[in-house]
Amino acid sequence: MNESVNNGRIDVIITKAFSSYQDDYLDSLPPDGELNGKYPISEKELRFFERFQKKTERRKKYGKPLPIIYMRRAAVAVLIAVPVFLAVFVMNAGARTTVKNAAVTDINPDNSAVSDVLNTPPSAETEVTIAFPKVNKSGGAIMATISSEKIPRNLKDLFDKAYAVVLGYVVNDEREETGDSGLTFSYSDVEAEAVIKGELSTGEVICIEETGKRGETADSSIGGVPLLRKNNRVLLFLKRPSGNLNNDLPVYGIVGCYYGKMFLDENDVVYPASYFSKEADNIPDFTEQAALDELLLKLKSE
Repeated sequence: MNESVNNGRIDVIITKAFSSYQDDYLDSLPPDGELNGKYPISEKELRFFERFQKKTERRKKYGKPLPIIYMRRAAVAVLIAVPVFLAVFVMNAGARTTVKNAAVTDINPDNSAVSDVLNTPPSAETEVTIAFPKVNKSGGAIMATISSEKIPRNLKDLFDKAYAVVLGYVVNDEREETGDSGLTFSYSDVEAEAVIKGELSTGEVICIEETGKRGETADSSIGGVPLLRKNNRVLLFLKRPSGNLNNDLPVYGIVGCYYGKMFLDENDVVYPASYFSKEADNIPDFTEQAALDELLLKLKSE
């Protein structure tokens, strides 16, 4: 027992001696101003110390490691942002569809803008993939002579010869008939996307008559130019309607057989007949592909 008491006394004596020594040492130190002058602290060390203090204070405040706190905050932000993003995306998609379906208007050369022509069928509820014709490499051209007065001298002549000029989509290509002469005629229904000339209306469906028969690899047609098929997008220069088929649609022929039939790709580029068949001739001032708006502007100016 005496030994434990002695040990306790010794501890107290040592503690008092250390505290007294520490106080004496602190009293002997120069003021803060002199210390800062002799041993300046760099800005980098100050910034580090300030960050350390802030982290320590936040740790005391939240009682959890900072990475866990940041992860929780990030998770909450994601949970809030994702539903908002999805809602905005759905609303924008609906708005885009509504605008596309409503914005197609006539572009009569007297009073409308070429820029109103859109790459969307006027009454479609969903996107339509444009079916671009294949180049005819296997022949199949029908031997026929087009009378010189029916061959357009240039684009202006083609426009003048046409009863109506329509930009549209082929919506049906299922009918064919063989006439008394033995020739086969193929029929296609075209929905007008825009009317450049004539009394037709946007959204109206008309029937187009062509000489020839559709084939699996190539069509049998005048000049070897492909016949109209479903989902083709076309610019058509049409004759006056000759009558009605059993579906009560007016039947239109094409000016100059294939001269008045121009196919478009998904980029609004218009292609001449010779692009699809080497046996087909071109209109003198339309021998290469052209942008739709440029071609329409040219037609309007002429």
